[in-house]
Amino acid sequence: MGAKLQDITGNRYGRLTVIEHLGVRGRRVHYWKCQCDCGKIVESSGDNLKRGKSKSCGCISKECSWNKTHSMSKTSEYTIWNSMKMRCVNSNSEAYSYYGGRGIKVCQRWMDSFENFYEDMGKRPDGMSIDRIDVNGDYCPENCRWTTNEEQSRNKRDNVYIEYDGKTKILSDWAKEINISVQSLYKRIYDYNYSIEEAFNLRPHHNKSQNSSGEKNPMSKLTISEVKQIKKLLLGGEKIVSLAKQFNVSNSVISNIKNGHRWKEVEV
Repeated sequence: MGAKLQDITGNRYGRLTVIEHLGVRGRRVHYWKCQCDCGKIVESSGDNLKRGKSKSCGCISKECSWNKTHSMSKTSEYTIWNSMKMRCVNSNSEAYSYYGGRGIKVCQRWMDSFENFYEDMGKRPDGMSIDRIDVNGDYCPENCRWTTNEEQSRNKRDNVYIEYDGKTKILSDWAKEINISVQSLYKRIYDYNYSIEEAFNLRPHHNKSQNSSGEKNPMSKLTISEVKQIKKLLLGGEKIVSLAKQFNVSNSVISNIKNGHRWKEVEV
């Protein structure tokens, strides 16, 4: 048990992540503050961590006794319960920034006991997963339900709502209604800056052998109104090089518009 310090901050030992050196105690033993995956803070000597004697705050032992009681450690409900806790309390979880990182917590009743969680939520119906009714609220009995992936997608905090023709729907529903992909509709509105009217009524090409239309070409950066203006200027004798410089696109983009290879559907 030497006094020389080997910095193990950030290392993981079982479920424990070392977060701070606490100093030397007793016979020159280094102690460390650790955070368990379940969220609790514990202290342990470096020797116990490295030898595998300290692997958690004690929750592993509790879970082992729970597993013997409920025999559900390999069920989907148990996996969902455990994943729910990890994304709310474990800062090393890939999903932490979307949950614990923005203040989403698991209620103490569920945090302490899988049995409580199962008692409140019941068996997971086939094809469903846990969903929070208020996407900014915590995981607790009054704010959680079993839902399908489609229902959950409608409850995301980053859903895009669009108003058109007197109706308001999420972007994915509008895409289905006008029969284009969600990605294409999103690009028209947010990447190419079309008006809602333009985005919803632009006619797609049906000839797959043709080059992509202007609205599908990320290099064009042109709106429909700009293409109409370009076509008018071309008819008036404006040069390709001049228009390319004016609209900040390549000469080939203007040439393709002039020759009808792209933006063929836009009429002057």
